[in-house]
Amino acid sequence: MRAAAAAAGLLALTTVAGTRAPAPRMLRAGEHDKIAAFAQDGGVLAWLGVGRGCNSVSVLTGGGSRLSTPEPAGGSMTCHWDLAGERPQLAIAGAASAALWTLSQGGGVSFDYVMTASLGGREVRVDRLAHASDGTGLWLGGVAGAGTTLAYSVADVEYADELACLAGQSCRRRIAGGGVHVVSDGRQRLLPDTRPALSLATAAGRLAYVQAAAGSSGPVASARLPVLVVDADTGEAVCSVRPRGRPLALALSADVLAVLTRDGRTDRVSWYDSVAGAQLGSMRVSRRVAPELAASDQLVVFRIGLRLRGINLASDRVRTLARAATRPLGFSLVEDRLAWAENRPAGGRIRMLAVG
Repeated sequence: MRAAAAAAGLLALTTVAGTRAPAPRMLRAGEHDKIAAFAQDGGVLAWLGVGRGCNSVSVLTGGGSRLSTPEPAGGSMTCHWDLAGERPQLAIAGAASAALWTLSQGGGVSFDYVMTASLGGREVRVDRLAHASDGTGLWLGGVAGAGTTLAYSVADVEYADELACLAGQSCRRRIAGGGVHVVSDGRQRLLPDTRPALSLATAAGRLAYVQAAAGSSGPVASARLPVLVVDADTGEAVCSVRPRGRPLALALSADVLAVLTRDGRTDRVSWYDSVAGAQLGSMRVSRRVAPELAASDQLVVFRIGLRLRGINLASDRVRTLARAATRPLGFSLVEDRLAWAENRPAGGRIRMLAVG
């Protein structure tokens, strides 16, 4: 529990009003040699760790409690899954005390398993998505969590005319289905009226997602389709935005929707009112930007190499917030706390920084 107590102190340090840490603080990820995925929500940190003989999702609360999910670990898919070379996704919903993560398996047919567990509880497989090497089938988009919301997105790609393709004619693909699925109590349901989707973000009871278009080898984002924001319980439309270019990533806070796009040779971060959909600002960024974003109502964070950079939404000023030692995993922003994971020779580390 020594690591848990230290984490509680770090969480308190970064959330006390008017207190700012001068540099990122570091927390060792316990027994895990490597962190495969990282997420945070409210005062809760979570990571999917590669352990000695057994993988697990660890959760650290602001009160210092550390839980391991699933339990019992030895009987779970996650425990024995080979995570080498994978980039699993992880989301945590602090108010729901539950986590959502993915496991993938390649081959002639690729599988994505969507897993969930309540904190300290048994894992449940809520979905299995499969697509073939020709790009047809069900594709996992993204996962997201905040408050009481856990969700993942799906796109189904099929041939427009499979018989014509087999005859050596057109092998054009089409989007045949999909949508955003919400997960609660170990069960998933398709959110009504949502469309086939890729990247996904959630905050304040709303979900934002990038719509899927058909590509030659799977679903892709398209500059022609708007980014949609919907109610996370009903699927009812809140707003839509049409950023300039193809969406690469998005982030959502209570008041702000941020979208990273590529238009020709220009990459841009744009931000919008997350309810009204009105554009509030836009800024060009380096073409070396990674397809990742994090956002609060005051700040949008993006990554270039090992540098985490932030756009102050009130002043439009950009500054370097931190430089990671290795590629940062799952960087996220909750109020004024920026957090991410790093893998170093001595083991997995979580770093946190007050950016208010």
